[in-house]
Amino acid sequence: MTQRTGLVPSRTAVAAIAVLAFTVGWTPLAEADITRIVIARVESPTFEGVSFGVVGQYEKLVGRAFGEVDPNDPRNAVIADIALAPRNARGMVEYSTDIYILRPVDPGLGTHRLFFEVNNRGNVLSFGRMNDAGTGGNDPTTAADAGNGFLMRQGYTVVSSGWDVTVAPGGGRQTITVPVAKNRDGSSIVGPALEEFAFDNATTMAGSLTYPTATLDKSQASLTVRVHYTDTPDPILATGWEYASDRTIRVLPSGTPFGQSRLYEFTYPAKDPSVAGLGFAAIRDVAAFLHRAAVDAEGNPNPLAGDLHFVYSFCNSQPCRFMHDFLQLGFNEDEHGQRVFDGMLNWTGGASGGFFNYRFAQPGRNHWQHTGRWYPERQFPFTNKILFDPITGKTDGRLRRCGSTNTCPKIFETGSENEYWTKGGSLLHTDTFGNDLDDPKNVRMYLLSSLAHVAMSGPGICQQPRNPLVPNRALRALLVALDEWVSEDKMPPRSRVPRRSDGTLSFAARASGVSSHPWGHLRRSHDHRRLVRLRALV
Repeated sequence: MTQRTGLVPSRTAVAAIAVLAFTVGWTPLAEADITRIVIARVESPTFEGVSFGVVGQYEKLVGRAFGEVDPNDPRNAVIADIALAPRNARGMVEYSTDIYILRPVDPGLGTHRLFFEVNNRGNVLSFGRMNDAGTGGNDPTTAADAGNGFLMRQGYTVVSSGWDVTVAPGGGRQTITVPVAKNRDGSSIVGPALEEFAFDNATTMAGSLTYPTATLDKSQASLTVRVHYTDTPDPILATGWEYASDRTIRVLPSGTPFGQSRLYEFTYPAKDPSVAGLGFAAIRDVAAFLHRAAVDAEGNPNPLAGDLHFVYSFCNSQPCRFMHDFLQLGFNEDEHGQRVFDGMLNWTGGASGGFFNYRFAQPGRNHWQHTGRWYPERQFPFTNKILFDPITGKTDGRLRRCGSTNTCPKIFETGSENEYWTKGGSLLHTDTFGNDLDDPKNVRMYLLSSLAHVAMSGPGICQQPRNPLVPNRALRALLVALDEWVSEDKMPPRSRVPRRSDGTLSFAARASGVSSHPWGHLRRSHDHRRLVRLRALV
């Protein structure tokens, strides 16, 4: 195994790549996309030299991509505060992101498919999901880390890059660096922000703030506590808490922990919001660059130049909500007007979006039964189809923008039962009155019955044992089906989700014996006829 550092290793001469780029019509130089890509570490071969069937050995490239976007391009103008971001001499807004690439040592033996994992809070989960790997974390290296080797034996090139501005470096997590928005006079932007704390222990003594406070004057902030979400919040006097720093608060007297499982809400004047929506542009630009570019703006070769025919995204939970907004905001069209992802495999995203493209955004926030309910997550549009919403008076759908530019991907929406109970999963295939919707021609939806959001064993902090069942076999089968749908136009299995028309979907209030109404949350009834049984491809 060799370790190398420096710029992107080239398997062909830069001149040859440039000639090929001209021949097949690739973009030879980046304009306002990925301007520079630097590989800091190469491991060739990786996985202790294991060979994966006819594809052979794999190698790993770890580095950083530097990009820029044109704030005046309408495709970027949807990014919150992009107009207030600092610009370089070319008038562009810059960012940089970690990038991780696994590719066949011999590219000719691969299948020329890119499996792009949109990571979860910087963490790579696809080896656990697709390869049944229980080791390796964010930097799989050993033979054991490869698990059953499914992705490699299928010949995929695997990529992940940073997008979540709240991910801290360390542990191999994928990070992104974006600018801070400023007022036009250069002063700090100040605005209201909310932090929510709920700790499942009795030892935590500090609460971290996503953004620094604009003032340490406690009269400008408020801290409340309650036991249950439905309780009236009790204010904590200013004598009951303090700022430990401009990004940390503590409960007083000193040494007092936050109450276990109590729900604390802290509102304060925050300053210096990150231009968090650049995460959408980073995912778009990295995927588009790897797919079509020959070299970056400095002449460094694209490490995957000329290799990729199709690009698929995969996500697990939070990043699927991110990809819902990615699609709805039009980011599946790159700055050259071309499709970015040919297919999307979403696992456990429900019908939700997230707190991704806002001033003072907090991408890690998540609606639970009792926490996170004040953060934007379930905002119209909920479904891929274009619908009228009587609450907001808007007509929209997640496919509206890509449909107008012919850049929509093929999509598999897959979920566990949890997504129907806590993530509005039924809104993917019902209107806001609960009526069944026909599938868009490029979308299929599948419910994996009797699965939890995350597979776990034993009771943990819960009273009852948790569900250890995993979705891995079905996800492998669905990835194969998605690839065949995109690359061969082979129709995938029909959608398998509960429907009101056959009685497998009902109002949650009605199922619990409470009078129902048309705006109630919908749930899947326990009708195991809808159990999805997809053959595993292992």
